[in-house]
Amino acid sequence: MMDLQTTWFLVVGVLFAGYSVLDAIDGGVGTLVLSRPGDDETRRRRLGTLGPATLGNELWLVAGLAALFAAFPPVRAAVTSAFGGLLALLALVFVLRAVALGRGRGPEPADRSRDVAFGALSAPAAFLLGLMLGNVLLGLPLDEAGRSTASFGDLLSPFALVVAADAVALFALQGACWLNLRAGEGEDVVLRAWVTAVALHGLTGVSSLFAAPHLWEPYHHPLTWIAPVVMLASLVALPYFVKAGRPALALGASSLSIAALWGIVGQGLYPALVPGRGGAGESLTIASSAASPDVLTSLLVVLLLALTLVAGYSAFVFLRFRRSAA
Repeated sequence: MMDLQTTWFLVVGVLFAGYSVLDAIDGGVGTLVLSRPGDDETRRRRLGTLGPATLGNELWLVAGLAALFAAFPPVRAAVTSAFGGLLALLALVFVLRAVALGRGRGPEPADRSRDVAFGALSAPAAFLLGLMLGNVLLGLPLDEAGRSTASFGDLLSPFALVVAADAVALFALQGACWLNLRAGEGEDVVLRAWVTAVALHGLTGVSSLFAAPHLWEPYHHPLTWIAPVVMLASLVALPYFVKAGRPALALGASSLSIAALWGIVGQGLYPALVPGRGGAGESLTIASSAASPDVLTSLLVVLLLALTLVAGYSAFVFLRFRRSAA
């Protein structure tokens, strides 16, 4: 039977995966709007595919961080000491991006500065998230109290920057698949995003062999290859779905590849939550960082209720917006 610590580890991963799949649509569309602005009509059509659900996607990320910090309290000190400034900047980006999107979808005369603002804020959001993830995968220098001793310059390692660029590319691919489904964008947009995403993800994999070899230690059993095979199969099938005129399946393949990537991340880290690297402190694992069993049980009940509400809200807004746009 799965223990509570592992259950919480999986729950946090599901929340982060849910956020990534949903917000990659908004962030990816914004990135593509910036890189391929087109005319005013094209811009408005692209931004018009993004519904009110964009204002709720961040709830998945907030829920994931809240669950992580509540179930594994020592992780909060490590994360905030390492990424406090980046998290504050990310929150500001989310607020400004929502404002830009809200202004860009109204009936007022077209203003190209709005799509530029939305796009200019979308790519950095994915980049900041990827930068933090890259550093966690690489490991943080921790002191004896479990706080990070890394400087801002330490966070800009080549591996972390590659992971950040990979995140932007995967978000752009998700956005391209969404536009192909909802706005009838040509397959060339998806295929270009696909080539970029595959190339950067391959670079991330190769880089991890040298920068973070501990991520490869779990691959000693056939079952551990399920997540990588699922991601590879999804990426391989995606362009075929696009060329066959099956945009819904292409979006599903892109979403599955992002979800599988979180499976790879979790598998590489487990049982660590924040690997220690080059510091006096040890890695923060699910065993050393978990709250008491009674607290974990109570929090799990509360989280499942909250998750039901968040998922219900996302589904309700998406379905309602889809009917109104039909």
